[in-house]
Amino acid sequence: MRRAVNTILQQAESPKPTITKEEQDALKSLKEDNTIMILPADQGRASVVLNVSVVLNVKMSALIETVLYQPLNKDRRDHVTRKLSEKLLSLKRNGRISEAVYNKIRL
Repeated sequence: MRRAVNTILQQAESPKPTITKEEQDALKSLKEDNTIMILPADQGRASVVLNVSVVLNVKMSALIETVLYQPLNKDRRDHVTRKLSEKLLSLKRNGRISEAVYNKIRL
């Protein structure tokens, strides 16, 4: 069965391109240009060509202006580390993880 499928695929002809050689070359050069970004439009079946630096600035501004990201008054790593250690110890004591797994994770 697999051999038959392979034979059929090898004998199949490639589909004919739907765009001209010039259009293919233009698309290739656009893809290679790192200063632009090609994205699908919000509506319809269109594409939008944007300057990368503008896109990044707009996205960064939007992230900064949202209330999702706020500066912390203090470093929370110690608190998170302590909570994780407590949870691991609890899992070990309850027999949910072995001593070996506990020691590997804790390091």
